[in-house]
Amino acid sequence: MTDERERRITIGEVAIASALIVWRLAAGSPAGWWKDWILVVAAFWIFARIKPGSRAQPVAAALVMSYLLGIYLLGQAPLALFVFGIRP
Repeated sequence: MTDERERRITIGEVAIASALIVWRLAAGSPAGWWKDWILVVAAFWIFARIKPGSRAQPVAAALVMSYLLGIYLLGQAPLALFVFGIRP
């Protein structure tokens, strides 16, 4: 792949991820932005394309995965407790 082609792909991907962020910010309420997984993934996508091979990328990936797991557990834990008949 040529450098020019790679640069165009990076610009396109960053533009798509940025558009996703703008869309989610416009469509959702500010109170729910912290648990919007699309915002988190799009922000990581931008970071990964702007800084490929960065030494901070594994740390950022671990933080993003932990945050996404936290969002998932906050949403699913009450449902699982209900299904199993456990009342908090």
